[in-house]
Amino acid sequence: MVKSLEGDAAKYVPDKRSREWWKLKKDYMEGMSDTFDVVILGAWLGRGKRHGGYGAFMAACYNKETGMYESCSRLGSGFSEEQLMTLTAEMKKLVLPSKPNTFSVSNNLSPSHHP
Repeated sequence: MVKSLEGDAAKYVPDKRSREWWKLKKDYMEGMSDTFDVVILGAWLGRGKRHGGYGAFMAACYNKETGMYESCSRLGSGFSEEQLMTLTAEMKKLVLPSKPNTFSVSNNLSPSHHP
């Protein structure tokens, strides 16, 4: 998802069309094949059929200028149930007691755990 830099600041609302947020897929744009290096800073406990494990993950990019890991996205789709179970088991071993000072997390992206 990409936020428009013009207009009023708008909250992203899933399944609601808006001129403020645009979904970009490489199928939509010819020649778009760039990638991002991200790390997982946190995870949200799943609900419904994902109950008992993590259902979504917080991705972040490293900012060399500030030395901070800055949250940039919430990832929650594209995983099989088996992948989520494996990720949950591995990441629960890495849960930290509190958010490290080098993690810059947007207020609207506050995960259940910081692995």
